[in-house]
Amino acid sequence: MIINVSGISQGTTRLAGQLAARDLQLDSRGVRLISPVSIDAKIVKMGLDVYVDAAIDAVMELECSRCLERFTWQLRSRLQALYVPAAEKGVHSTADGECSCYHENTIDLAENIRILIASELPRKPLCRDDCPGLCPRCGKPLSDGPCLCPPPETGYRPFDGLKLE
Repeated sequence: MIINVSGISQGTTRLAGQLAARDLQLDSRGVRLISPVSIDAKIVKMGLDVYVDAAIDAVMELECSRCLERFTWQLRSRLQALYVPAAEKGVHSTADGECSCYHENTIDLAENIRILIASELPRKPLCRDDCPGLCPRCGKPLSDGPCLCPPPETGYRPFDGLKLE
């Protein structure tokens, strides 16, 4: 999503739109966008500086880290960023932290949205909290019921026959 800075007036403007998966380069192993990412943004232009406060909604298909089944996951997050005209350096420091630079009167939100979505993804995605996973021997999904594998051997137990009186 590209914002033309010279095309917006001073003060507050609303902007809504969508970004496709190919614009965000998010599709990777185990993660796939099901539909375009929805963006509802409030843009505040203050001189040449532009503040963006955007609600981000995305529906993704993830792979469960326990059973490897695919499941849908919804992301609802917020992007808040300050953009300033480019200077010699790519990042400016402010009292509250850093801000991004824009070049040639255009702000491309795609990179910041991609970073936001990538940071919000669960480290170990689970199809459900109590997912039992796969049998470590045969690989059968344990959510379908117990497998037919024999119980694990207990190993060497020298004191099993010992009786204490």
